[in-house]
Amino acid sequence: MIIDEQGVLPIVVFENGGEWPEVLKVAAPHLDKRGLGKFEQALGDSVKTVLVERHYIDKDYRDTFSNYHSKRFQTPDSRCNRLHFFNEIFDKAALVDVERMQRSYLGYSVVRPTRPNCVGRTLIYPVDSRMGEAHIRTCSEKIHLLGVSLEVHGFPFISLCGKLGQRRRTTPVSDLMISIVSSHPCRIKSISVRKDFEKPPNSRWQSLSMNLLLCRGRR
Repeated sequence: MIIDEQGVLPIVVFENGGEWPEVLKVAAPHLDKRGLGKFEQALGDSVKTVLVERHYIDKDYRDTFSNYHSKRFQTPDSRCNRLHFFNEIFDKAALVDVERMQRSYLGYSVVRPTRPNCVGRTLIYPVDSRMGEAHIRTCSEKIHLLGVSLEVHGFPFISLCGKLGQRRRTTPVSDLMISIVSSHPCRIKSISVRKDFEKPPNSRWQSLSMNLLLCRGRR
């Protein structure tokens, strides 16, 4: 169910668990199917409510836009959408209940108007049970939503922005390092990954059964 679809802060309520396509409908054209798939895979059935904060000014994307996108003939939107994920169902009347919002807050993701990667600065609590063979060190950040201060505790991530990353081949290791160094102004003391990544066909990936220890990132 979508509440206030044409408003500045539409809400998608997951009544039956299959409302992810409605998130795509509300967050388009910034969000695409590829980006939606990342959220659905990472959060699964844990999400009960998604708030879409439209016309969001993201500091990281703003720098990229000023230094790169604004100089191109095809210029994307200078603003983003920011998605907020909650594990409880509520409507706009419940947005005044700060304690409830904080208790159910799973994190946020900035959705940029860029292709092929629209998922920007992201901090989401790792709720995926399939990560049982790995452990990660998370960080915390305070954000503001409608004048309310919320704190999220999770793992930071950011994808390469559009054509800036087309010439760069990435692996899970390098993508992990991008998320550590570039994503958030917080210190990550250590990350340990002890999980085999599936080797895709027709690729030259090496075996990635590994330990990444004391990977530190601060900005």
